[in-house]
Amino acid sequence: MQPGDVILGVDGGRFAADARQSLARAIQVAETEAGGGTLRLTRWRAGSVAEPRLALRVLGTYAATAPYDCPKSRRILDDACDVLAAEPLRPDLFGAVNGLALLASGRPEFLPRVTEFARSLAAGASVAVRDDMRTWECGYRTLFLAEYHLLTGDRGVLPAIETLTLALARGQGRYGTFGHG
Repeated sequence: MQPGDVILGVDGGRFAADARQSLARAIQVAETEAGGGTLRLTRWRAGSVAEPRLALRVLGTYAATAPYDCPKSRRILDDACDVLAAEPLRPDLFGAVNGLALLASGRPEFLPRVTEFARSLAAGASVAVRDDMRTWECGYRTLFLAEYHLLTGDRGVLPAIETLTLALARGQGRYGTFGHG
């Protein structure tokens, strides 16, 4: 595949329904042992149509309980966390989301870094609440800090959770909308 290629379909056919769903299903089948890691695409490039085969990693089949008690889901999370562990945890909503993933991994090697991140977010909680408060920012910071507290029992983050939660509540409009201050 190259930039500018257009994926027209999968498994020798053209998309007949939502392309995203069809492609996702084809990837899931290709990742199974039976699929052997081969994803067949129908591709248009510079006026011609071809059917390349892409080699994917065999990850298995999703369990009926996915994402819980599912070896495939666990492999995907572990791989994602290995990538996230190499990136900085930025003091914003993206850092909070990445921190949530590292927490969800259950891997103890991430805990010192996540603890440092939680304490730094907690220390800056009042700064995060501004007149132009960003809803997503405060929401994800609060969610991360609450999950961190539930996992570790670290009471040092409770004042920040309270500050952020009250700021979110104060921003809530009378009719269920959210004002930004």
